[in-house]
Amino acid sequence: MMPRKQPSLHSKESACLASFRFRCWNRSSLFLGYLGWGLGEPYHAIAKGIDKVESIVSLLLLGLIFALILWLRSKVRGKILKSD
Repeated sequence: MMPRKQPSLHSKESACLASFRFRCWNRSSLFLGYLGWGLGEPYHAIAKGIDKVESIVSLLLLGLIFALILWLRSKVRGKILKSD
């Protein structure tokens, strides 16, 4: 069984294949560009909403950490004062 020859750069087959690849790439890029243009505004609105939620969660976590530090400080300070 003979190995299959690769088409040369100047053959009709490789020109057809190159043309097919270009046409497919062109169509997919047009579709993706249109999809990105159409979904740009909703994406930004969702991103702003997620950003607000992320900020609220971060502030809540900072508040909880600060409250935990104060609570632990009072517990340790109470134990120190009782031992004296």
